Amino acid sequence: ETAYRYWGDALLLQGRKAESLDKFIDAIINAPYERLSRKGLTQWASHTGTRLYVPRMDLPYPGTVSGTQSSDLGAHQFAYQLARSHPYQPGQALMHEAQAIRAAMQALRQGNENAGGMLADLERLERNGMLEAYILFHRATREIAAEYGAYLAQNRELLRRYWLEEVLRYAQN
Repeated sequence: ETAYRYWGDALLLQGRKAESLDKFIDAIINAPYERLSRKGLTQWASHTGTRLYVPRMDLPYPGTVSGTQSSDLGAHQFAYQLARSHPYQPGQALMHEAQAIRAAMQALRQGNENAGGMLADLERLERNGMLEAYILFHRATREIAAEYGAYLAQNRELLRRYWLEEVLRYAQN
């Protein structure tokens, strides 16, 4: 991760923005849970005037216990929490979280809730096959993070596309 970030820094100082972006994304993909792995991308965005974007998610963070009464939750939040309450097998945390988010999406589609664009973001992630990437980068618990290596081995290019197409989708470079 550090080598990719420093490489990206050197390329950025040379004015090679596209190449530096690739290295900063490599840093994140290779060490997504390291504290500094996203620093290079943040600096790149600041340097290039690019707005980073994380899709909206109005759901409790996985693994948290909410003291909220079900009557205080939106239908999508209740559907999510209900789906998350079902037990799952070890090694299935990512799939379990994705299923819970899909339950929330279904509730949003059926309801009249104002989700502030969340449904559009979730449907786009789902349609593009990037829901799991979103979860791995932005909603990972310890159990979900433990599955990252296996996912990376099969989906490296998809993870790269996630950063380019979702997080950087408003780039006007």
